[in-house]
Amino acid sequence: MEFMSVAFHNHSGAYVNPVPVAVSIGGWMALSPGCFKANCDVAMSPNSTSAAIAVLFRKWKGELVDGVVQRLKVYSTLQGEVFAICKACLMAKTLNLSHVEIEGDNKSVISLCVFEDTPLWACAPLIANIRALARGSNLSFH
Repeated sequence: MEFMSVAFHNHSGAYVNPVPVAVSIGGWMALSPGCFKANCDVAMSPNSTSAAIAVLFRKWKGELVDGVVQRLKVYSTLQGEVFAICKACLMAKTLNLSHVEIEGDNKSVISLCVFEDTPLWACAPLIANIRALARGSNLSFH
């Protein structure tokens, strides 16, 4: 099961917070027993600085553990992806989870989290936070 965020407006036209909805895509691959996976993503309209990030944690067999959808201001989808991964690292620490695979669909962001490449200025502080959170933790990036 994968999850997507669905946002809607109520009868008076007011925005209602996004709700995670299960979508079966048949792509889940089981992890080693005792491991967790955090799926991270960002959604952003073209020519907008408003984005929504989503982070979902699942147990090694695919059972949903926790998740969050958050709206924020960003300059690019790259920056939004970095925010989502940083949020996943913070949540893994808060939830006291060990052996966490953090997964995102932007491989350049994953590479910045793992390797000592110099990130773009807009993402540098977040990448520094991610690297600091990953040190001493059992986090891996995919």
